[in-house]
Amino acid sequence: MPPLWVAHGTGEAEGDAYSATLSPSAPFTVTMLHYDQPATLELSTGGFGYPLIIDKYVEFANFLFETFGDKVKYWNTFNEPNLYCNYFKTLKPTGNNDDDQFYQCVHNIALAHMKTYQLYKQKYQEKQKGTHNLVTKTSAL
Repeated sequence: MPPLWVAHGTGEAEGDAYSATLSPSAPFTVTMLHYDQPATLELSTGGFGYPLIIDKYVEFANFLFETFGDKVKYWNTFNEPNLYCNYFKTLKPTGNNDDDQFYQCVHNIALAHMKTYQLYKQKYQEKQKGTHNLVTKTSAL
């Protein structure tokens, strides 16, 4: 597993455990980030409020496609980025309502989604024949 996505070790045991539960005959849906980004990644990049994380996210997606792509047909890059990014507006320890950071987070997630989509389409789509989505609410940001 890419560095920074596992707290200790390589993540190989976790990857093996996931692989053992997946079956090509039963299509699986994977949401790559569902409010559960590793603290090591958050601390080293600043999270999705900062552009440093975009390439790290695409590296993680590439790992997932390579490792599980033959068993997963439905990929969701993010779950409700508007709610994820709302952290910057409501949950900051300082209590600051940081609209700029909120919109930067949404922007960076959109870029990470786009780059992940392009990676899948160029490198994996033909062989794996999966779909690639972004899960979002229908309400305004």
